Amino acid sequence: MGTPKERIPYPVWQYSGEKWRNAEYQYSDEIHGELKERLSNKIQELMKAAY
Repeated sequence: MGTPKERIPYPVWQYSGEKWRNAEYQYSDEIHGELKERLSNKIQELMKAAY
């Protein structure tokens, strides 16, 4: 998966409706949950360090 090279310079809201409705591209906690948790933990760590 990933972003097609031709889409990289454009914001996500300019993607075709097909991408928004296609289950292949939708968030899945099973697939993305670990990354989401790591990002959340890092954000919390950075916030604590900043304040």
